[in-house]
Amino acid sequence: MKKISIILFAIALNYAGFAQSQKMGHLNSGNLLSMLPDIKEADAALNRIQDSLEMEEQTLVATFEEEYREFVQLANAGELTKIQIQNKQAEFQEKEQEILDMRKRAQLKIIEKRQEVMNPILERLQDAIDEIAKENGFHYIFDVGSGSLLFANETVDIEPLVKKKLGIKDEPEAEGDN
Repeated sequence: MKKISIILFAIALNYAGFAQSQKMGHLNSGNLLSMLPDIKEADAALNRIQDSLEMEEQTLVATFEEEYREFVQLANAGELTKIQIQNKQAEFQEKEQEILDMRKRAQLKIIEKRQEVMNPILERLQDAIDEIAKENGFHYIFDVGSGSLLFANETVDIEPLVKKKLGIKDEPEAEGDN
């Protein structure tokens, strides 16, 4: 038990020394993003696209539903043959699939547009964070909103040293591996 206490104490001292030698910062990127005028413009553009796509879908669904009601009335009245009913059911299945496909395309279009409008904003934010970190000597900057690391000074990759210590030999690269 005494050995464990000594080890834990040594780790704590080591960590305390590390933390004191490293300048760290934090921010909440979600709060920052919500304050940018670009975000409001991006959201408005995305909402316009989404509204347009939803209207298109609603029109398609309303047409489908109206045609289906007419079909059911004709079928219930006995005005359609079995073959006509089967053909109409196949048509409705195709139209239903078209609606589902349109929904998928709409979702993809919104995702693509979101990336298109958000990437420049996010890049600008990251550039500002990088500049602030370098100008003010920060080693690490954390995003308290998402729990992610936003900036880290360049570090030395110690993997080769650890491999050597563990006796792991590098495998030659196979042809075609780049």
